[in-house]
Order: sequence, then structure tokens, then C-alpha cells
Amino acid sequence: MSCFVIKTTDEALRKVFINVCGCEAVPAPGNWVGGKAPEAVVKALENVDTGVDASVEETLRFPLSCSGPREDVDKKGEPCAVFDCVFNSDVVKQAKCFRSLKRFLIDLCLEWIGQKHKLHLDSKYKLPRMRYKGGTVVSQRIRVDQKPLVEEVGEVDESPSFPLVAKKRSSTSEHPETKSEDISRCKFSFGDNAPNRVPQAARLQAEAKAVQCKTDNGSLPALAWRVHFEGHPVRWIVVTVDVPGDLSLEGCQANVEVSTFNVFVDIAGYAPLTVDIPLAVSCEDCTAQMLEDTRTLTVRLSHRSFSDVLEEMRAVRPHSFGSLDLVSDTYLELEA
Repeated sequence: MSCFVIKTTDEALRKVFINVCGCEAVPAPGNWVGGKAPEAVVKALENVDTGVDASVEETLRFPLSCSGPREDVDKKGEPCAVFDCVFNSDVVKQAKCFRSLKRFLIDLCLEWIGQKHKLHLDSKYKLPRMRYKGGTVVSQRIRVDQKPLVEEVGEVDESPSFPLVAKKRSSTSEHPETKSEDISRCKFSFGDNAPNRVPQAARLQAEAKAVQCKTDNGSLPALAWRVHFEGHPVRWIVVTVDVPGDLSLEGCQANVEVSTFNVFVDIAGYAPLTVDIPLAVSCEDCTAQMLEDTRTLTVRLSHRSFSDVLEEMRAVRPHSFGSLDLVSDTYLELEA
């Protein structure tokens, strides 16, 4: 059953169409009696924009089946890519009535297709007036698992490693050290934190600046940053942070920490910065350097396939994937 179509673009500005369809063979989360969304799901959708807590993560787990890309052309005759995302039939029916549910399914499709096929899809999408892109609906195989969708488990102290919830990311989120344990990290230090220490006067000057900024504004000034991607498909992700003009490169004290999906930058006298990366990166061959000609701190990262990340997460936390059916890859991707 076709429902609606999402239109967006990838990093190469190629048009991408996503057909959102429904099928009874795909499970629905919770107790959808008579095709109606459970009250818990409706409340969770209302709260998802204000922050995702553990209860929301458990409620908003929507199994889906995602097809591979198909080549097609748009109405101008230009090449485009087409994907099919299949949810439970009752879920897509309710998406026509609840705008928040429809918006959530759209975010979920964009995030999951981007992760599965290593694409950086533009979050600015359109909903063309069509129910299906590509003429006749293409069939796909749905693997039905005999295990129950929800099973009773003991108390779990930690959140699942990969909750299937489209979270809104913030550029000023908490320091990675305050989050749950990540699978891999690498660190770089410059200035007073590096082996070649700068004069103590530079450190004292930066600390004095930080105190003055907090006194005047109540908070530290923010750092300017940007992210760009190299290669088609993407092979490298480059994060660039501008070194403030009132700091000398020699005396600039900076710490850089890289994890699978984040780059944390701490420059003395300025608010700590966490840059969320939309693609998984490798910590093994990343580099960080201060560039004098552009007065920037540049972090260069290689793209890592999402399947490799899942394998490492399984090795680090096997119970998060093995004992909870909803976060195993069987339910993240239901086709054979």
C-alpha cells in the first residue's frame, strides 16, 4: 500500500525520492488496537521535539523494511534515485491523521536510508502530490521473525546502543566524557596542553578573558565552525573551527576529541563545542592541525561504513543487540 512520497537531495545534489508504503507483514510498535495509535505513542510524539528520554525511546521504535536504490528520472528527464520504506499498514494510515507521526516517519526514513546507503540526505524535504514514484509499486521480500516483537526482560541499567529515534542534534551538546561509553576515541592537544608548552602568561591571559566574559555576558563566547564533505560518495569529513582573532596560534590552548559521531573542541576562553557528524567516522586515521594561513583548527576524518560501527558496537555491548529484539538488526531491517 503506497501512502506518500518524500523528495530531497543527496550530497551530490542528485534528487532522491522515498516512497513511504504500508504492509501488514511489518510489525507495529505497542498495542495498535483497531488500527488506532496507542495513547503512549501519541504522547511520545508530542514530547519528541522537546527531548528524547528513555520512555520515548522505548515507545517510538518503528520496524521498517528499506529497499535498495532504483534508477529513475524526474519530470524533467534528469536521473534520480528512488527508495521504498515500508512500515506497518496501520502506522502509515495514522500518519495521514497525525502530522507529528508523519513528520517522525519522514525523519526516520531520511536517517535510516542515509545510514544504510552511506548518503548525506538534505533534511529540507518536499512532499510532492503523488502516492508513489516509479509507476507500479515494486514488491520486496519481508522477513518475518518468529520471535515476539516485545518480550519481558530484566532490569536494564543502560539505554540501548542504537535507539531507533530521530533525535534532534545540538551543536553545543555536552562533553563526550559525560555521555555513555563510546566504542572508540582519539584525542589531540595544542598549546599549553601539548608537550611543547607555551609561556604561562598566555594561559593566564586566556583564563582572565574567560572570567571577564562570564562576568559581562553570563556565558562564554561561541566558536565559529563548519563541516564539509570530500568525495562522491563521501570519503572524508573535514571539520573546521575558526581560531578567534584575539588569540595567537602559538598561545592557543585547544583540546580536540573525536568519537564515532562527534568532534569535541575546547579552546581556552571560549564555550566548549561539540560538532555532531551525520556520518560515522574512523578514529584510526584522523588528523588535527592548526593552519596559520587560514587561522583555523582543522580536523580531517575518514568515513566509516555503518555496518562496521554496528559490528564494533556488538562486540563492546553484545547484550544490547542480542537480548533486546527491538534493537537487533533483524528489526532495524526486515527484508531478507
